[in-house]
Order: sequence, then structure tokens, then C-alpha cells
Amino acid sequence: MTRQIKFRGKRLDNGKWVWGFYFRTGLNRHYIKSHTDLKDYEVDLASVGQFIGIQDVLGRDIYDGDILQSEDGATGRVEWCEDEAGYRYVKDDPRRFQYFVDAYPGLKHQEIIGTIHDKEATQCTK
Repeated sequence: MTRQIKFRGKRLDNGKWVWGFYFRTGLNRHYIKSHTDLKDYEVDLASVGQFIGIQDVLGRDIYDGDILQSEDGATGRVEWCEDEAGYRYVKDDPRRFQYFVDAYPGLKHQEIIGTIHDKEATQCTK
């Protein structure tokens, strides 16, 4: 199985999401080369998230920064954990555990309901 490396970020010119290949210039400007039109779009670095290699219950790609909801209504977010060099799923209820993505098969049974960046559904309709 080949690992897909792809990113998304919010464009600086219009605030819309773009998906593709992330790169940074020597001027410390951040871009994503779009998968659809192959153009380079400058993006807000704080919004850049990487595909974590898993899809949600509807088959949409899950990215760093996505907010997910389970069938019972519980929510949480996907984030990078620098100390463990991996993605983790952090539930919004502090009484519940956080899980590393690779060790939590239940993640693919949840639905993306938004992102930490704008709280609205942002998945590509491909």
C-alpha cells in the first residue's frame, strides 16, 4: 500500500480551501499547488493540514485539524503530537481518552463535521 502525501490550506486571496502539494519559499511564504488546476496558491500556514491516511464513514479524507463526530454525538479533533511524532484524536469531553490515530480503528467510523479553522465542512467532493 502506498502512502498518499497531500495537504490542504486556506488561500490568502479569498479564504477558500485548496488541496494539493504544500511547499514554502525562501521568503517564508507558504503555498499549495492545487491538484485540480496545478496552480500555486499562497495559504495561511496556520490552516495547513496533512492528510492522515484515513477516511471518515462517508469516504472523505481526514486531515490534521478536522473535527469528527461519532454516532453517539461525541466530538473530537485530529491534531499532530510533536512528542510522539504522530497524529492523535483528542475527544472534546475531558473525561475521555485521547488516541493515537494508528491505534484507534474507530476513527474511520466517525463523520467529519468541520475543522478547527472554520468549523464548517470543508471536504473536497472528489
